[in-house]
Amino acid sequence: MNDKSLWKSVDRIESGIETFEKLRNTMRIAPKTSKRGLNSEGSVASIWTIEKGVNKFRKEIVSTKGYSKNKQHKKMIEQLDRYWEKLFADPIEVETSDGGKIIQPQRTNNYAEQNFRDLKRGYRKKTGNGSLGKNSICAVRR
Repeated sequence: MNDKSLWKSVDRIESGIETFEKLRNTMRIAPKTSKRGLNSEGSVASIWTIEKGVNKFRKEIVSTKGYSKNKQHKKMIEQLDRYWEKLFADPIEVETSDGGKIIQPQRTNNYAEQNFRDLKRGYRKKTGNGSLGKNSICAVRR
């Protein structure tokens, strides 16, 4: 309990968790209160409200003391900047047989990941294998 390097690591991890939780809440992704985890639809909010919140979050992170030395924060901001246009794309208006419809592009690949998890789970049940190795994945593709 007197290990200072251990407590430094714990503080760093807790700080990272706090930052991640703040970003997740700001982006309305997989709310902590949801029992569905990664399969959560997220909470409902307009894309402009979310973008405004993430922009505020970004400014807070960049203006924190020690930001220039924090590799994790710099990498996170780099990723936000790189994918900003995709994260906050304007809705697409399309004409259907039922009339006009507005579609909001997906901000994350959660749906694809959910489908892949379902596919893997089904294959594990079918074969009785506890995990999927290279051979198993090849079999899934066939």
